[in-house]
Amino acid sequence: MKKPTSLRAQASILAVSILSAAGLAGADDAKAGSYPMYACDVPGVYLASPTKAAWRYYDNAGQVAHNDTCVTQPNRGGAYSFQINYPTGILQQNAGVGLELEIPSTGPQSAISIERVVDWTETQLTAMSPGQAPAWGLNLGATVGTAPGGSSSGFDGTGTTGAGHDSGPLPAGTRTRRLGVLCSYMGGGYGNCTLPSPFLRIRGLKTTLREDAQPTASIDGGTLASAGSHSGTKTVTYSAADGESGVERVEVLLDGVVVAKASDARDLSRQVIQQTGDCEYIGLRACPATASGTLSVNTAGVPDGAYALEVRATDAAGNSRSAAYGQPVVIDNVPDTVVMQPAPTQGAVGGATRVTTTPSSPASTAPDNGVGASSNATMRATFAASRRGVVTSRYGKKVLITGQLERPDGTPIAGAKLHVLHQDKTFGAAMVPVAEITTDSTGTFRHVTTADRSRTIRIGYRARHADAEFAETTDIALSVIARVGLTTDRAALRNGQTVKFRGSVAGAPQGSRKVVELQVRKGKSWMTFRSTRLRSGRFSESYKFTRTVGTAKYVFRARVRAEAGFPFNTGESKQVRVTVRG
Repeated sequence: MKKPTSLRAQASILAVSILSAAGLAGADDAKAGSYPMYACDVPGVYLASPTKAAWRYYDNAGQVAHNDTCVTQPNRGGAYSFQINYPTGILQQNAGVGLELEIPSTGPQSAISIERVVDWTETQLTAMSPGQAPAWGLNLGATVGTAPGGSSSGFDGTGTTGAGHDSGPLPAGTRTRRLGVLCSYMGGGYGNCTLPSPFLRIRGLKTTLREDAQPTASIDGGTLASAGSHSGTKTVTYSAADGESGVERVEVLLDGVVVAKASDARDLSRQVIQQTGDCEYIGLRACPATASGTLSVNTAGVPDGAYALEVRATDAAGNSRSAAYGQPVVIDNVPDTVVMQPAPTQGAVGGATRVTTTPSSPASTAPDNGVGASSNATMRATFAASRRGVVTSRYGKKVLITGQLERPDGTPIAGAKLHVLHQDKTFGAAMVPVAEITTDSTGTFRHVTTADRSRTIRIGYRARHADAEFAETTDIALSVIARVGLTTDRAALRNGQTVKFRGSVAGAPQGSRKVVELQVRKGKSWMTFRSTRLRSGRFSESYKFTRTVGTAKYVFRARVRAEAGFPFNTGESKQVRVTVRG
């Protein structure tokens, strides 16, 4: 992958009949797991290297002659992409010729299937004797195409709309597709078919392919994937692979928020000279099979704190997989705003202000903090649920943190008082003291916190009680899934009436104007049909039904997305149902 480019939208919505009837805006009939393959000249598509793509000629009579050249005209008129003819002009009984697409049964690309085919083709067939006619697409037992007709010069395969011949959704797992002519004799006798030359002109083919195999991804290094705190611009070195549809983009995420990305997606609606990206969409593998490189991350774009670092690879079909860095990544661009002594009690959360203190006695004469206290102590902490320094929890749940404090030689430090501090993942948030805990005889400590904000949790140890600074700290990262509530003012209504959605986001920061997406279920996917914003942690929005016919049952939800500075991961509400009668 050479450089970051603009992202190409990947549709992920299934069309269903009830939404077509209701007329909710923004419907899209593409599905996650599918991607296009273009051959030659397709309306609205500009290819850098027009080819037959993975289509190939077939001919069971052995006489076919063809022009392989795809001629693309800038004004979209006149020239055909390629053509098939017979030098003799005679096609034998039961002989078939045309194009064929066949998916490999093993190896790379074997996870792909054919979901849909739209072709822009034209035939000019001479008159036949009674009962004798060339039959379009009925050859050799393969999944076949639709009848041709009209002129393809204006991208009008039917002679009226320019929409081409659409196969519609093909059976799941379709692996072979043929478009061609078969000479058949309907009268029960025998005869050959006379064809013009060329008898088949093919202007373009748009094939929708499907594959659900996940790519692979890994974090290979970089300055952000190293110990210590980080500020300014850092790097992440990555690699990714996908042998099916190919790697389309790679993203770096901190706590689920994209902070850097590289994309090889190509916008084929633009003129070729304006296109960027290494994806071509002219083969079964639409994008490069591998991608590697280094991405720069501006750490100033996220609040200070400890984060889960991931690299996510997404293939051309929209399948993705993430690789996680094993330890929290600590971002520290702003000096800490809290120095505390002594620590407040367990319940002092949220409203603490800056506390500055002066040691009551010189550090050299102050009491030691723990049996075997050491200014070179080592400390580690993990979440019990994940056994790592990062964890994701649902809002409101109790989260257990465990750890150990030791001398450099591994001897536990018993009876040491440790300070627990919280820093919400919002810009400018202070490191707030919340609790004081004590190590047991084995140097082990435990602390329970409530998952009410995504935050950094810092455990600090002073070698002497009166020390102004910590001798050792460890930071761990708690990510909290937003708890979104949603209700409607009615569960049943008639077409022409309005439903009102109301909801809230628990624990939302004061003054937050976070976007809330209202979504409706379409098959197995969700479509956003309206967006609103939080006000004082709550939202409301109305929707009027105008085109529902018959009785339709809708399922809705509200969603808020993860965003830098908003202290929650992406969360969705419970589903609510509304019945509308036309």
